[in-house]
Amino acid sequence: MRDPEKPRVLLVDDEADFLESLGQRLRLRGLPVLTAASGPRALEIIADNPVDVVVLDVRMPGMDGIECLRRIKETHPQIEVVMLTGHADLQTSLEGMRFGFFDYLTKPVRLEHLIEKIHEAFERGRGEQVAANETFTGKLQEHMIVADRLASLGELAASIAHEINNPLAVITESAGWLRSRLERGD
Repeated sequence: MRDPEKPRVLLVDDEADFLESLGQRLRLRGLPVLTAASGPRALEIIADNPVDVVVLDVRMPGMDGIECLRRIKETHPQIEVVMLTGHADLQTSLEGMRFGFFDYLTKPVRLEHLIEKIHEAFERGRGEQVAANETFTGKLQEHMIVADRLASLGELAASIAHEINNPLAVITESAGWLRSRLERGD
């Protein structure tokens, strides 16, 4: 009999060794886990089995993780999806956010961190509130604030560099001119 306090997890990844290893590690932690080696297989499993949380690889041959996410959310909007990728990419994360994933993690991910995210996604799926700063959207907002600050610092550094480079260019040119005069013996 299923424990209603434990999320039913579907792992989806085209790397068989990673899929098997992670599946075993999650099962040892007491989570009921199903596995799929492709997006189409994941959709078949979801159609036949109750699933609370999908841990979905972004880059897979054939149907990629974003397309699989889109199809999961079309047919089972209550299922929460944690995207997992070895190649973090802003465009892909924004596309995934548009389709409603819960979070976006990069490989290698610490098992404890992944389990924490699975439980948070499960709680959200059950209607429990998760703190905004714990979700991808909250993190993205924090990163955008940091990026804005870094951009401002970059602009300041560029303007300082410009102010320093102009006199340096004059000095370099003058030194070159002086060297050429000394070498000619004038």
